[in-house]
Amino acid sequence: GYTLSNIKFIPTSSHVGDNILEFTTNMKWYMGPTLFEALDQLSPPQRVPRKSLQDLRVSLLDFAERKGVGTVVVGKVVCGTLRNGVVVNFP
Repeated sequence: GYTLSNIKFIPTSSHVGDNILEFTTNMKWYMGPTLFEALDQLSPPQRVPRKSLQDLRVSLLDFAERKGVGTVVVGKVVCGTLRNGVVVNFP
């Protein structure tokens, strides 16, 4: 779950543009940042370094038998990288 004290609540009205880019006089009771100021204060999440092919995820779409080649797998790489010449074995 989330810790409520770590979450910022920012009242806005995107219909009128209140508290999106600039402070508004329609919400005099609110003294916090505008939405854009709060977004600028966010820090990007820490990325976990990937290990070679361990994090490879492929969405398999089709298999085809080709003479002289064997089984050809058709799919889309969803996560990770696949380089030319890398042999991937499917169990």
